[in-house]
Amino acid sequence: MKVAFINHARLTLPDGERALNSISIGIWVYEMATRLATRGWDVTAYSYKAGKFRDQVTEHRGVSFVDIPTGIDDRWHSWLARAWKLFGFSKRPRRPMFASRLYYFFYAIRVAIDIRRRGCEIVHITNFSQWVPIIRLFNPGVQVVLHMQCEWGSQLDAEVMEPRLSASARITGCSHYIARKIAEKYPHVAARCEGLHNGCNLEQFQPDPERRASKPNPEVVFIGRVSPEKGLHVLFEGWPKVLERVPDVRLSIIGPQRPAEYEFIVALDDDPLVQAMERFYHGDSYFETLKAMLPPEILDKVDFIDNLPQPELQDAYSRADVFVFPSEWHEPFGMPVIETGAAGTPIVTTRGGGIPELVVHGETGFLVDRGEVDGLADAIATILEDNELRDRMGRAAREHVEENFGWDRIADALAAVFAKMEGVTVPVRPDVPSPPDQTPELVSAGSIEGAGA
Repeated sequence: MKVAFINHARLTLPDGERALNSISIGIWVYEMATRLATRGWDVTAYSYKAGKFRDQVTEHRGVSFVDIPTGIDDRWHSWLARAWKLFGFSKRPRRPMFASRLYYFFYAIRVAIDIRRRGCEIVHITNFSQWVPIIRLFNPGVQVVLHMQCEWGSQLDAEVMEPRLSASARITGCSHYIARKIAEKYPHVAARCEGLHNGCNLEQFQPDPERRASKPNPEVVFIGRVSPEKGLHVLFEGWPKVLERVPDVRLSIIGPQRPAEYEFIVALDDDPLVQAMERFYHGDSYFETLKAMLPPEILDKVDFIDNLPQPELQDAYSRADVFVFPSEWHEPFGMPVIETGAAGTPIVTTRGGGIPELVVHGETGFLVDRGEVDGLADAIATILEDNELRDRMGRAAREHVEENFGWDRIADALAAVFAKMEGVTVPVRPDVPSPPDQTPELVSAGSIEGAGA
């Protein structure tokens, strides 16, 4: 069985001393592709690279990694953004530019042609549903798995999403929460929807009790985007309450100080807590707003680290006495939650989205309501004050991740998804006729005309 993964991220492969480097979605694709290859699947994985013309193919661990240059798309997007505003398309938040078939259009065309040349039978697409009609246009008989690592599947305009979902043989979400939201909005594809969790490198992330014990002060660590949806303003509001109980604790904020684009999250979400984040997109930057929330004597005990390469995250997780992840939106998954669990660190996070699927409340950490300042502060301080509780939760967190989130386990689950598809065809929607060169059972490219601009 020939499988293609289409990745919307740059991916630097490990080579000698150089470690794997990408965003979480790129890492997911790498881990799945290489593990399926060891199981005998014929795997190709596509990703972005700088440049204009020449593809680069690297054979690595049994996978053909194909880097497609996106220089043409990058130029095209600048013109497309102007047209989007000029013609008023930007006023339709449920049909944003990034969901249009014109977004990364040339990248998708080149990938689709290469998939046809290779004769792939299954194509796995992450998040960018607009690639479904393009891939099927060039590969009418291919079976598509649309894997959503965000809520776009249930948030974007139904006229955009419904044809793309109908044309997908399977629809997976990075959490059962994501899959359930799609199934609830589109009952006719509910039988094709299922949760497929992200995973964790159990060898990379390991408990290190000596590293934690060697610190002069207790430490609370956050890792993620410094962005409103991550709820750091809630943490900062409650941080003085933590210091009242544990005066010598330090707080480390690790992650890029670049908020998510407004149209990616806030503009799409009807949740009142998320809608209230609009205030952070006016005036001072979110980063400066956070710093202004704390008096100088408290801010001196907060360390901001712009980013850490993936290989260096182990030290940050393992030295933390508590890992805090105060997301105020419905987090689709939360990779840092399972990574810190693998490192044996108790977790304080929120009841939202897919996070409750990752944390056993009272055993591997504490779950608090989103936006709950006092509850968040109390949970952090409670763990810091109780060494026995902290150690017990850390051990339980490691065991929980080992049992449920190792990459091999996730690869087995993905292989099971693919196995369900063998011999399966996607039925045509009754209101759309099949073109003469297609069998009636298959969704044609012509049946997906509503899928974006």
